[in-house]
Amino acid sequence: AEHIECDFMRCPAYVYARDAKGAKRLKKTLSALDFVGTKAAFSADSALGFGASGYLKIDQQAKYNPLKYLFALVDVCDKSGIQIYEQTEVTKVEKGAVNILHTNGDYTVHAAHVLEATHYPLSPQPLKLLFKKAWYTTYVLEIFLPKNILPEALFIDLATPYHYIRVDTGSDRDRLIIGGSDHRSDIKISEK
Repeated sequence: AEHIECDFMRCPAYVYARDAKGAKRLKKTLSALDFVGTKAAFSADSALGFGASGYLKIDQQAKYNPLKYLFALVDVCDKSGIQIYEQTEVTKVEKGAVNILHTNGDYTVHAAHVLEATHYPLSPQPLKLLFKKAWYTTYVLEIFLPKNILPEALFIDLATPYHYIRVDTGSDRDRLIIGGSDHRSDIKISEK
């Protein structure tokens, strides 16, 4: 609706398995995707250019530049009169006809509507939620490559923890984003 220019495009996503057990899991996933009307195809060929025991190709997946989208969304919010308070923690909300948000700073915010979108909601938290959430650390590496080594696409493996690769074509070189290996931040992992 806002016509935000954020390099939005459609490209294929490849979900790949590294072993026979994963390939079998992909075949089951293919049936589930077919059931919900998502077109996908399973293959065990070597077209990906790296070792895989099989993969699903899912066409027409959305890809965009999240920073371009976010910065444009901030401009839209600003023009609509929405105020954004960065580096500000809300410590208490007094609900009423006009909501009063108390912050960690020297001011309060008055708002007609409050949307709480956070990993850790303000107290009181439901007890059943308390032990179901954790902080995770993830890793991301950005590499620039000569053009056309890999197709512009998304690649996701079935490993636990999972890994992903995103290829963005550029005018003089392509960008490869490699990420994943997520782990709970509160559990120490050993270095190898």
